[in-house]
Amino acid sequence: MKGKEPEEGELEGNALEEDGELEDEKLEQNNESSKDKPPPIVVRKDSEFFIAIGKQDIHSFVMLGVIKEDGVPQLLARVGKTGDVGNACLVTAAIKALGPGAPSRMQEEPMFGKTNKAIAYQAYAISYEQYKEFLELIAIMEKSQQQNPIIEDDAMGNKIKCYIPTRRSDVSRKDHVTLKYRELSNVKFSTEKIQNVPESTIKGVQELHITNTCRTTSINLIEAILGFKTTISKYFFVNPNYQTVLRNGSPDENTFYILPPPPTTVLAGFSDKQKQVSTLEKIYKRLEEIPKKHPEDPATRKKFEALKTIYHKAAGDNTLDATTFLQKILEHERDVLYTKRAPSFFSRVLSLPSSTEKMFQKFEKEFQEESSKNIAIPASFLRS
Repeated sequence: MKGKEPEEGELEGNALEEDGELEDEKLEQNNESSKDKPPPIVVRKDSEFFIAIGKQDIHSFVMLGVIKEDGVPQLLARVGKTGDVGNACLVTAAIKALGPGAPSRMQEEPMFGKTNKAIAYQAYAISYEQYKEFLELIAIMEKSQQQNPIIEDDAMGNKIKCYIPTRRSDVSRKDHVTLKYRELSNVKFSTEKIQNVPESTIKGVQELHITNTCRTTSINLIEAILGFKTTISKYFFVNPNYQTVLRNGSPDENTFYILPPPPTTVLAGFSDKQKQVSTLEKIYKRLEEIPKKHPEDPATRKKFEALKTIYHKAAGDNTLDATTFLQKILEHERDVLYTKRAPSFFSRVLSLPSSTEKMFQKFEKEFQEESSKNIAIPASFLRS
């Protein structure tokens, strides 16, 4: 539909608020009935949003979503690279990809499936602002492929839709935003970060090659939003680290884990604090390992969230000296963090500590060493 569409994203310009309802009516009359359209979603702007790579069979794709106030993950967008262009079948595209390459495009992938599908994944926390950056980047990619004569027809005939922030949100709840399922065509948030994304990232979507696959494109897109390198393998046959199930299109809340930004994102604030950085790196590595085993176990969830809270608090305060920093780290829920998940027979008999407990034992030893340099060790931190 041509013309201004103030409901389609928080668009720049002087679009009148009153036009929103009229535009919605036109969309419903011209494109689809309201009963077929997914209902709007209202979320807090300070909710935990996430971006993730998913892998099903050999295909990799990108998921973006939010954790709702009831703790349930909700997908807001799902896109992936496909060789389904023109009259070429996917097998032909795959064969060409092994040689000179084949044309490809970014497409919307199913978000509302009614069947359960097992996937491998890796998810990272992002902010509301990064969610908008993602929308703009996908909109730019889509516009670029619509201008490519080789894939123009397929791109125009299969426009990408996802949940988009609307201008007309309840003014009494300024900390909330209403998201509606819409075409991305006219989305623009004028984010400076996206304007600096390399052209190769945007154009790379339009070619399928052995070194430019659905996996590498997904990684490039994810890392452009995150602003840091991930540990996701670039090889499409290697699974991401974790396993979950898509239920009605969204990840299962019991087996879906979101990693916080790694220590590399806060290094500037800890430039002269090597002990603090080393401690954060060790905690982050444990966070990466915990969901690999027994992700459905409630003990795994409690341990992961407790350690994630410790990590956030520690990473958010770069003013502490090494002694005080370690002291804060040691103020934790031992019953939760030291729980053994499905312990072996010998582990139970010999009372062997869990990997997380071993890590904290090392932190306690380091704390005692740091304390001995400066002050007496508080009795509460000495082991009985």
